[in-house]
Amino acid sequence: GGYRDIINLMSSMERLAMDANALSGTLPPEIGNLLNLRYLSLPENEFTGRIPGNFGNLNKLRHLILRGNHLDGSIPESITLKENLPMLEQLDLSRQRDITGSMSATHEGIDGGLGGLLPSFSTMDNLVQLDLRYNKLQGPIPADFLQAVDSLIFEYAFLNANELTGTVTMDAIGDLPVDSVFLEDNKITDLEEDLCFEHRGGVVQAYGCSGILCPPGKYGPTIGRQESESSPCEECSSAQYWGTTSCFGGNGPEGIATPTKAPTL
Repeated sequence: GGYRDIINLMSSMERLAMDANALSGTLPPEIGNLLNLRYLSLPENEFTGRIPGNFGNLNKLRHLILRGNHLDGSIPESITLKENLPMLEQLDLSRQRDITGSMSATHEGIDGGLGGLLPSFSTMDNLVQLDLRYNKLQGPIPADFLQAVDSLIFEYAFLNANELTGTVTMDAIGDLPVDSVFLEDNKITDLEEDLCFEHRGGVVQAYGCSGILCPPGKYGPTIGRQESESSPCEECSSAQYWGTTSCFGGNGPEGIATPTKAPTL
């Protein structure tokens, strides 16, 4: 009932935005029938459950924004393929969980967070903005991750504050702009040496691997890497992984750092 019934009457709609409306329950699968949608924005609500697989039917969609709900389950393959969403430019599924404990889910006992393996999005050639931070995505970054995007216009991939593991390879992110991939606060155990060569330019030219992520034994307050001479990676004996942003019981101050913010969209 309610807004779900209204959705069924709006088949010609091109833009659907219901930001911060305290909407709850599961995401309406009826949205997957709105085949003219170009912009779908439902952030900062109280939606729970899984992302409907039929959102992959929205083949005119350019922007899909579900940030700041309490969604769980894996990311449907249907929304990661060019054959389904050939025009998609922005995908924001971030902040389904919040390690700062500030979201209402913490108080209501809702355990949100998209999980499963990180998809590769390998065919999504129009994607410019990808935000998956503050979830529970696992596994290594796929070797063909974002391999079809145009590196000249690609803006960012926020993967920080997940549960990604293993070695970050040149194949995975080497073709993306140096300053466009954010990986802090995962469980990354190594960076492939080629990622740190100064010919890649930017912060890597200036600071080597530390320009990507601070190494184990060090941490980068707030950002997990070195971006300037005034923000070096600092000693922290409790930092097990690359890209730690806070130091507990080690050489640095205790406390959870404020997460890096995405550009305002």
